[in-house]
Amino acid sequence: MEKETLELTEPSGVFVFTSIRDVVNQTLHNSIFENTIAENLSGISSGFKKLDHLTGGFHPAEFTLVGVRPSMGKTAFLLSLLFNIAVTGKTKTAVFSSERSSKKLVQRLIESETGMSLEKLRQAKLKDSDKEHLHALIGSIANAGILFDDSQDLSVYDVIERCRAMVNEQKVEIIMVDYLESFLKHIFESDERKIMLDRVTEAMQQLAIELNVPVILFSKVEKTGTISTGKLHLTLEDVPAVIRETADSIILIDRPYVDQVSKDEKCKHGCAELIVAKNPQLKETASISVRFLDSIDKFVDFE
Repeated sequence: MEKETLELTEPSGVFVFTSIRDVVNQTLHNSIFENTIAENLSGISSGFKKLDHLTGGFHPAEFTLVGVRPSMGKTAFLLSLLFNIAVTGKTKTAVFSSERSSKKLVQRLIESETGMSLEKLRQAKLKDSDKEHLHALIGSIANAGILFDDSQDLSVYDVIERCRAMVNEQKVEIIMVDYLESFLKHIFESDERKIMLDRVTEAMQQLAIELNVPVILFSKVEKTGTISTGKLHLTLEDVPAVIRETADSIILIDRPYVDQVSKDEKCKHGCAELIVAKNPQLKETASISVRFLDSIDKFVDFE
């Protein structure tokens, strides 16, 4: 496979991005309503207080990998982060998702944040006392500066070109890409997969530097050990070596109670770990506990 370059080129075409306002309207079949705070950090707040305390937020020109075990809440964490950053933090955000359509993502986001099914919201089976709060909440989601690109089978170079357009023309401040393995799904030979993995991670790092925005790449990470071997949680060694070397920051998400290895009583049901395995602010791995609310598929701080 011949090495491709990331040199700045003229856009090859006109790209159509989907604003969240349009998707909310399509999703609810209804008109939108109306609208908030962030902390003083050196970077963009994740919305998780202890995580921000460790990392200082997501910084310009930094490439972060978020690794999640399969079926452990990758999309739920993406949406929790998206709400915190774009809706609460009012930061203009680009989301690339080849796994789920923008409509599906917004549906999950609305249901997660309102705690109500879309059917109930569409039919407006609400008490008068709930309407004002829900209208304001849905309005704040609809008015958030979120741009979706759910195009299928984009190459990493397609994503780069579209990110340039989003940052230069739409003033996007942070980019989320879901997910790493989507760039590898048509490559089966191990050497070629390794070459493409190298290209993707290097491209994401260069993109963050070129555009001077944080780039967050989501990935499915398999745990290499087992309970019987004494390896209970995800570690940096579970991440491919090229990512360990290239990424500025690596955050791993684990839910120990799923494997029934948590000894902390409050973590028996609903505890998740955010493992900061690599970060410029830290000299060694650090871990914090957050809650995973199964009923609404949402990660939140322990209060």
